[in-house]
Amino acid sequence: MGNSSARPQNPLNWVEIAQENCATNPKQSLLVQALLEHGSCRFQVSGSSMLPTLWPGDLVLIQRRPLQQLVVGDVVLHQSDGRFFLHRLESCQTHGNRVHFVTRGDAMPQRDPPFSSAHFLGVLAGVQRDGDWLSWPLRMPAIARVLAALVRRSSQFSRLLLLAYGRRTVFVPKQKKLTEVS
Repeated sequence: MGNSSARPQNPLNWVEIAQENCATNPKQSLLVQALLEHGSCRFQVSGSSMLPTLWPGDLVLIQRRPLQQLVVGDVVLHQSDGRFFLHRLESCQTHGNRVHFVTRGDAMPQRDPPFSSAHFLGVLAGVQRDGDWLSWPLRMPAIARVLAALVRRSSQFSRLLLLAYGRRTVFVPKQKKLTEVS
């Protein structure tokens, strides 16, 4: 009951845990507050752990979602060690009344350490790239899976891909704009 790793029943307890975890970072506190008050927030991606799905500079839309609606393959936002991670959900593990999640960045060779449901913040709901909001597929296109496998195995390929993307000379799978999705 007093264990902070158990999923709080009251949303205010979730907020207290999230704000406690980011008390020294005002940007993280603001993001948690936006999720509480509005059910969604936006922020810019800064890392390369989700290449080729998410690129540095992409603007992402995160929405709150009940734990029961999460599915393997969702890209979820969670807190760990005072940082935010936006990685793909690989598994959910139940231990008694506690739920733990395992994620991995598409470009990462290893899975992330499990985290409790109390550290789950939201789910990726949209991506804005080069000014256009893109539809968000649950599964990666085949070319993206091939690129992700190459990035996982070679940090040099990852750097090359980032350099090429910066110059826009590499093929980045074109996704439908959000307005085109039926």
